Amino acid sequence: MTPRRVALIVALVLTLLAAPFTVGGQPAGKAPQVGVLLLDTEALGLSQRARYFVEGLRELGWIDGQNIALRFKFAALNEARLDPLAEELVREKVDLIVAVASLSVRAAQGT
Repeated sequence: MTPRRVALIVALVLTLLAAPFTVGGQPAGKAPQVGVLLLDTEALGLSQRARYFVEGLRELGWIDGQNIALRFKFAALNEARLDPLAEELVREKVDLIVAVASLSVRAAQGT
């Protein structure tokens, strides 16, 4: 995934995150909960895509554990794990699910 594509995804996520605040949707002090669904593997920490995503958010002032809560779900290159992981994010009641691949997007849409 190119850095330009990651920047576009980050911009879209931030737009979606900012919307509830403009309408008064979230209580003050509650950090948005964002589930990130990836087909990647989590070998030795976050995958390269996940790191780009976190870095892009940080550049825009969104810092995991401070003003946003990121919950990564890695399918470890196993397509069959995507649907259960997407369902898990829904059960966790995240405010937004970011899916970074067509297979991940389909899994998130199916929940």
